[in-house]
Amino acid sequence: MPQVSIIIPVYHVENYLRQCIESVMNQTLKDIEIILIDNGASDIERKIIDEYEKSDNRIKVIHFEENQGYGKAVNTGIKSAAAPYVGIVESDDYIDVDMFESLLNIINKYNADIAKSAYRAFTPEKTKERLTKLKIPTDKCFKLSEHPEFLSEHPSIWSCLYRKDFLLKNGIFFLEKQGTSWVDNPFQLESLYKASKIIFTDKTYYNYRDIRPNSSSTLKKALKVPYLSVMDMQNVIKKYNITDSGIIYNLALRIMSYIKITLDRADYSDIKEIKPLINELFEQTDESLKDNPRYKKLRRRFYRKPLAGYFIFKKLKDFMSGKNRNFC
Repeated sequence: MPQVSIIIPVYHVENYLRQCIESVMNQTLKDIEIILIDNGASDIERKIIDEYEKSDNRIKVIHFEENQGYGKAVNTGIKSAAAPYVGIVESDDYIDVDMFESLLNIINKYNADIAKSAYRAFTPEKTKERLTKLKIPTDKCFKLSEHPEFLSEHPSIWSCLYRKDFLLKNGIFFLEKQGTSWVDNPFQLESLYKASKIIFTDKTYYNYRDIRPNSSSTLKKALKVPYLSVMDMQNVIKKYNITDSGIIYNLALRIMSYIKITLDRADYSDIKEIKPLINELFEQTDESLKDNPRYKKLRRRFYRKPLAGYFIFKKLKDFMSGKNRNFC
């Protein structure tokens, strides 16, 4: 039986797919299962998947004729995993060769439910290490309430190794939604909250491609995605009656970043659509962040200036900087 099952959902990533799969195949931990989820992949991607399946008997392929959404793809991988531990790698990213050997060593050493590492976020222009500056111990286990700082950052559910029986026992799975949706947010909150033991390493093993054209993170039309994701996290809070002030505060910091994302994506023509969404997001954060200076500045900007003026100023600023010369 393999020690770790690694789940890779595949959908519209043909330019990066080989690098991703080979980074997993070349792990120093050889006793692994690689589960490729064909989530409505293109013909080119299916040829690549078939090629690797024939070349390595550790690879198992699950085919969906049509895209079933990220959540169902990963859930299918978790349920079919043969190993006692599961990891997730997104098919436009890649990992260092010692990632899963290292995470397996520490999750076993500390008998933890989740082992989480720092990671690298990269664009064509730069690479930045993330989570390395969090003041979280790397030599002892903890619960989320002791170190809720993770929740203010990107969910990064893929820089983790999970004990499979922990997920199954607690019924922790991804929401199964179609289209663009950040289902990693509620999964991160629920898995970290229910874990009795989390172990963290500030070493970086995972390489996250921060910007990819046509991804859900860069689609302007997905203006409701941050709002809907916050509502999904609120459902987790209600489900478990989470009242811990540290958890609520750090989630509020995340919501503040999603307000900024919504404003950055939107334009003058989107005012009617986004105004009620942002109003609701502010309501989710007001009590926790009322003394945060960055939050107060953002709130004043939104409420005290006409929203139309905000977007006209933003467009003028982009025009003057050369980012967008199509002012009219």
